[in-house]
Amino acid sequence: MFGGTNGEPDYLALQKRAKVACEEVQAALVCLWPGQTGAEKVARNLVLEGLYGTRSWTPIEGLPPERLEDALDVLRAFEAAYTATGEQAPSREAVAALLQTCRDQLAQQAQAAQVAAVSAAAEAVF
Repeated sequence: MFGGTNGEPDYLALQKRAKVACEEVQAALVCLWPGQTGAEKVARNLVLEGLYGTRSWTPIEGLPPERLEDALDVLRAFEAAYTATGEQAPSREAVAALLQTCRDQLAQQAQAAQVAAVSAAAEAVF
């Protein structure tokens, strides 16, 4: 019941995590495309749709914190990769492809970390 930090109830801790993740997503999108031009708005919406399957903040804010945080990890990888390209107005296809590449890379990293942890645990036993 009181699994949050500072003795706050679990649901408050989960709400706080979700809120922070949403704010982080918004900040990353504004860093990538800070303006209000049509192209920048479209780019931000393409990324939201690619991450969450929607362009609307209302359903995004209602997602579990784990889902929001996982997508935030993908967005951070996307931000680094996209910034390196120097592209200004990405196409739907380019956004989808880069998001998938980032997801794949994160999955490979997680798998490698899991293999390393299992190997370390096996070595500790023997």
